[in-house]
Amino acid sequence: MEPFVVFSVDDVRYGVPASSVLEIAPRVEILPLPAAPSGVLGVIRYRGSLAVVVDVRRRFGHPPRAASMDDHLLVASARGRVLALLVDRVEGIRDIDPTTTIDEGVTTAAVDRVLALPDRLVLIADLERALSLEDEAAIRASLGSSGLDRG
Repeated sequence: MEPFVVFSVDDVRYGVPASSVLEIAPRVEILPLPAAPSGVLGVIRYRGSLAVVVDVRRRFGHPPRAASMDDHLLVASARGRVLALLVDRVEGIRDIDPTTTIDEGVTTAAVDRVLALPDRLVLIADLERALSLEDEAAIRASLGSSGLDRG
């Protein structure tokens, strides 16, 4: 069994390894980044540094909706960067047997595999692929041009 933080967007359940999650926080004000890649809403201050806010709804192909005070930020570490995933709600930590993989062939830029719980399926998000190398370069350029990279 491995612990995963399970969250949802619309009625779809996703999970990320609990070991990569730093914090679950309520939505806060997001500072937009000029020329940010699609699916990147901006940045937030997180413990003295910047965290890139990823719109999971857009990244994972869900229809847009108005922001809600019920939204959460799932703050995680991936590829040396702190990401804040904007999600509809965080359902909690679930121990999931990694051998319950339904189909390893269901991989996208965002989903690594599908695991089965007794009552539902959970799509496991790959945080390492949440941002492409091109996205990273665009974010660095945007942070530099806005002066945010200097604190």
